[in-house]
Amino acid sequence: MDDWELVVEDYPAAADLRKFSKMLNTVEVALNGDLAPFEFDWIINTLFYKPINLFETMTANCQDNQWIRPICDAFKLITFIVEKYPVDYENIVTLCLQPYIPQIRKDALKCLTAVARVSAEAGRDIQRLVSELEDIVTSKAPLAVLIGTIAEYHPELVADEIHRIWRLYLNMLDSNKNTVRCVPTISINTTSVSISEVPGSISVWINVENELFYNSQVWVLWYHFCFRYSIIRGL
Repeated sequence: MDDWELVVEDYPAAADLRKFSKMLNTVEVALNGDLAPFEFDWIINTLFYKPINLFETMTANCQDNQWIRPICDAFKLITFIVEKYPVDYENIVTLCLQPYIPQIRKDALKCLTAVARVSAEAGRDIQRLVSELEDIVTSKAPLAVLIGTIAEYHPELVADEIHRIWRLYLNMLDSNKNTVRCVPTISINTTSVSISEVPGSISVWINVENELFYNSQVWVLWYHFCFRYSIIRGL
């Protein structure tokens, strides 16, 4: 906590790569300490806003190759924060949805996936995300994970897109030549099927009619998805 106070007091107004990297290490240590609620609030406010202005700094320097690694580290830090504490999800989602080069975008999508587990804000632009899944070549797997997570935690957001998502996932599985074995679990009720693979893989929520659910075609698709292919690697 004392080290973070020193960072705040001495942090430059203009972005400095060396001090930015050092700041990330210091704040991670501080956040892992035994903090009172007011101490946590102060750290987050000084990190996200003045004087650190984390979001602005990341956005302003994301096209600079020298900043690629620090910005990726910053997204990992934000992911850690989101997984532990309730924070300003709206601004984090805005940050994650910015256009980035592939190296950064992968961590931005993982951060957005963490938000999706705790807030529907992550799915506010679900139609755009699904459209990107159709078109992009890089970062396809983390984007598929994100969409699957939004579908799992906020199914109402994907109600109009679910058949399109299912078709896209099947197309991805068919086109993937780097297959790996996976250990699936399945939970069902009368209106939906939720398929989850091992940690780190994707989750898919499929909206089906009762008669389709009991039709053998669903089980054929489920078998095809769970046992024949995995999109975790090779995309």
